[in-house]
Amino acid sequence: MPGHLIFIGTLHLPPLPGSPSCSTPLEDILCSSLENAERMVEGGVDALLIENYGDKPYLERVCPETIVSMTVLAREIKREISIPLGINVLRNDWRAGLSIASILKLDFVRINIVSGLYLTETGVITGDPRGIAELRRKLSFSGTPEIYSDVLVKHSLPLYPRDLEEAILDLSERCGFVDALILTGRRTGEPPMKEELAKALEISELPVFVGSGVTPERVKEFKDADGVIVGTYLKEGEEVSIERVREIRRAIDSLSK
Repeated sequence: MPGHLIFIGTLHLPPLPGSPSCSTPLEDILCSSLENAERMVEGGVDALLIENYGDKPYLERVCPETIVSMTVLAREIKREISIPLGINVLRNDWRAGLSIASILKLDFVRINIVSGLYLTETGVITGDPRGIAELRRKLSFSGTPEIYSDVLVKHSLPLYPRDLEEAILDLSERCGFVDALILTGRRTGEPPMKEELAKALEISELPVFVGSGVTPERVKEFKDADGVIVGTYLKEGEEVSIERVREIRRAIDSLSK
């Protein structure tokens, strides 16, 4: 990826087969997803992250229909774009995400909870760094995608770790396989506090991405980060707006002027 503030666009997929809200054939979902991915690429994202955002309420481990659907969508999107592609399987199905990413040779996988113990809207989720490390090694014959881990992920309450510093040190020192950290606000659309970002950049030896609350006006607040991950702002309704993608792109490019 380029050496400037990296711009990852999140493609929010609609409800997929397996979700109680799904009412659209996969062929139609694929068509709209390809169109939205093309808008993001044309608008200037550096990388693309696909996510089953529409599958609310989420499962910690998704059903087989969702895994098959996301595999098909990721494969077809990868064929059509030439920029890095990653995947996140909500709510925390690292098995599915890492398997899809490895087998399709995607570039990275986002995992919301790698380690620790969190209360979430889905229930209690326990990280499994050993399991992630073992599966990554098991699938390394196919591909080894980078692992981007959230720190104190949004829509959750940590029972352990107790604070930001402890969470970062656990991910960077005790896991050993995390390639980048993602810092978010408390909820979707809310940015992390400036003090939190400064602290993360101070103590982390890993790249730090801002993963929520990014708007053109706020980009300058995140200039010291390694990148931003933007999803909600890029949409008008349920579709990606190429102009909104360009607004973020212009804001990032203006930092180097």
